[in-house]
Amino acid sequence: MAISVDWTTLTFIVPQGDLTLVSGTLYEMDTENYFRQQVNAIMASEEGIVFEDPLNHFTETVIAGVTYARLIEMINGYSVRFSPDSQWSVIYNGSNNNLFDVEAGILEQNQVQVIPQNSAGLIRESGNPRKGVAYSFSIAMAQALDHVSPLIGATVSGFVSQDGSTPPVALATAITEIGLGLYRVSLTAAEMDFNEVACAFTAPDGDTRFVIIETAR
Repeated sequence: MAISVDWTTLTFIVPQGDLTLVSGTLYEMDTENYFRQQVNAIMASEEGIVFEDPLNHFTETVIAGVTYARLIEMINGYSVRFSPDSQWSVIYNGSNNNLFDVEAGILEQNQVQVIPQNSAGLIRESGNPRKGVAYSFSIAMAQALDHVSPLIGATVSGFVSQDGSTPPVALATAITEIGLGLYRVSLTAAEMDFNEVACAFTAPDGDTRFVIIETAR
């Protein structure tokens, strides 16, 4: 399967079967290495070459010493639709983009829920998370019943141990739910001020998740 296009409506149709399964009914779409590359191939074909460009693309940009990740912008009246039209979800990854914009008609909204976690402000880190610098990331929690289905609406507790010697203690910042089994974790600068930061995440009726971070100095 691959992305197809309805030239009468200028709609790119993204099949679920092409996307990466995260867990349960949650999928992930790489907006750079999958979406943009496939759209470019379609536009370079004999059929597509007569149409206007559908995308603006800007690579990494440095602003005030901070490196911002690539930007993908859909233009010229094109839109994107996910198929099949049923109750599943997709996370965007790999770029800042406007592919979530329902109001502007860029995303054709149906029963598929889009989670634009990288829609704007994505910063490209060089190397590992830095020692002594606050760091945030997302985790996916699964139900202990089948180890696959997303754990939704849970109270997730986080614990951290540093450099393999300190006993695990509760994280200083509460873990917040993003939706569909995804949760946001924020580590403080003090919690990150070690060479190895090991985290464990627990929740009632959920599998325990472990994340080990090796920091860059």
